[in-house]
Amino acid sequence: MKKFHIFVTGLFGFILGCIVTLCLIKTNKTDVCSKARLEKRETGYQYINPLLECEYTDKIGATEQTILQKNIKKILQQYSDIEFGIYYRDLTNGPWFGIDEDVPFAPQSLLKLPVALAYYKLAENNPQIINKKIAYNKPLDKTNTDDALELNQEYSVEYLIHRMLVLSDNTAFNLLVMNLPSDYIQKVHQDLGITFPDESTPEDFITVKTYASIFRVLYNSSYLPRKSSEIILQLLAQSEFSEGLVSGVPNEITVAHKFGILSSDSPTTKNQLHDCAIVYHPQKPYILCVMSKGKDRNKLIDAMQNISKNVFDEINKE
Repeated sequence: MKKFHIFVTGLFGFILGCIVTLCLIKTNKTDVCSKARLEKRETGYQYINPLLECEYTDKIGATEQTILQKNIKKILQQYSDIEFGIYYRDLTNGPWFGIDEDVPFAPQSLLKLPVALAYYKLAENNPQIINKKIAYNKPLDKTNTDDALELNQEYSVEYLIHRMLVLSDNTAFNLLVMNLPSDYIQKVHQDLGITFPDESTPEDFITVKTYASIFRVLYNSSYLPRKSSEIILQLLAQSEFSEGLVSGVPNEITVAHKFGILSSDSPTTKNQLHDCAIVYHPQKPYILCVMSKGKDRNKLIDAMQNISKNVFDEINKE
């Protein structure tokens, strides 16, 4: 009987030890995951804290590098005089990788997209703002489109957003910004995790990883209502810019994208070419963002097309 008592006591101690060990393992595992997770939340509320995006910051390790990632690195070796920032994410289940994804670049026309989000965010409480007419009575920056807006005419916000995203029209962009409360556009930038530029902001201040998150927010419709997210992505899919990522995929594949260009003739300032996109591959849609900086603009175009084609071809094999 005494032996049985000792056996039961020992067995109980063993089981208790196992339970404690499992709990500690579970706790440690949870701690590791929580430290690696980055949450992006919408601001401006007192009682709620809306989650926009949940990102696990641990990216693919060196031992788990995909063929795709290795192929891109080989391509970059052909363009040693160009600086790159690259971000890729599989939208079916979330794995991603980046190459110098935290290096800053000059956004240029990339900043037009947050303005569109700002107006559709305002439209949640004031739907008529999309139909609001804005007068164009004073010449603004030199237009960058062949089909320029006419002076002394009024244009709806909806039409100006269309021109801003499809044609990347600078005049439409300026009219929209001038009629948007500055504190509100700042709030949208803050919500999206993007620096709102001021006089002290350096020329290069946006990273490919940060900008790519806007496309995730649109794709998941986590910041705007579904209809608004759909409208914006539909406009981005109509973009007339064809020298970037679009040229690397077949014509029948839909690509919703926004580009940015910094052109310079100065020997001390490099050209910059950026394009960020959702490529709607039938089985495996993905986000691909490429930012680049170099002296030869034609080489920037060639590099971006080469990267885009390689990514699509590799995804198509799977």
